[in-house]
Amino acid sequence: MAYCDYMAATAFNEIAKDFKDKGGILYLVGANASLRLALEASGFFKKVEKENLFPTLKDALAIASRNE
Repeated sequence: MAYCDYMAATAFNEIAKDFKDKGGILYLVGANASLRLALEASGFFKKVEKENLFPTLKDALAIASRNE
């Protein structure tokens, strides 16, 4: 995703809240700097730890399999 507007950031926040409310863990893969900044401004990282951002799907899956 190369661009994140207000509506996209709001959607990400709702998804993060749903995951958290249900006891799930949300992993974000391949987010570029622009997306990370937009999510930061929206308060996304109050719901999702920055440690749950990964450069590749392989990295995210390795951590997810350890957290089962």
